[in-house]
Amino acid sequence: MTESTINDKTELHWSIGVLLLVVIIAVFFGFYQYRIKKRQPSQFEKGIHKSINNEIQVRSVKSGIENIGINEELVVQILEKLTHFEKTKGYLFSGVTVQSLSSTFETNSKYVSKVVNTYKEKTFVQYINDLRIEYALQSLKEDSKLQKYTIQALAVEFGFNNAESFSTAFYKKTGIKPVYFIKQLEIPKDV
Repeated sequence: MTESTINDKTELHWSIGVLLLVVIIAVFFGFYQYRIKKRQPSQFEKGIHKSINNEIQVRSVKSGIENIGINEELVVQILEKLTHFEKTKGYLFSGVTVQSLSSTFETNSKYVSKVVNTYKEKTFVQYINDLRIEYALQSLKEDSKLQKYTIQALAVEFGFNNAESFSTAFYKKTGIKPVYFIKQLEIPKDV
C-alpha cells in the first residue's frame, strides 16, 4: 500500500468516526427534546390547577416561633410585615431587594433574610420570584388580555427586569416555559 492510500483510509476512518459521533449526539438531543415535549402537558396541568396562596406559610404551627437568634417580637413583626407585603403585592415592584424591603420594614436586612430563609424555607430571591410566578400563573389564567402580551411585557408586568429572568423563574417554578403555558391556555377546552 502506498502512503496516500493509508492516509485516505485513515481520513475515511476519522470521517466515519466523527459522523457516527454527530449522529449519536443528534439522537440523544432528539430524545431529550422528545421527553421535554412529552412532559409539558402534565406540567401545564399542575400549573393550571395550582392556586395562589398569599397566606403566610409557617413551617410548624405547633412549634411557634423558632429560636433563630432574633428577638421573638421582632420575628413576629417581620412575619406580619411579610404577610402585608404579600397581600399588597409589593413583590410586583421590580426594584425589590432584601435591603429595600428591610428599609421599608425599618429593620436589618440580615433579619429579614434569616426570617425568609427559616419560615419560607427559601432564599429571598426565590421567595420573591415564587410570589411573582404564582401571581403570573393566576393572572394569566384569569385575564385573557395578558395572554396577548409579549414575554418582555409580561416580565415587566410581573416585576421582572427582563424576559430572560422571567422565563427562567417561570420554568424553575413550573417546569414549562411561559410561551407554552400561554399557548395551552389559548386552546379551547371541550365542554
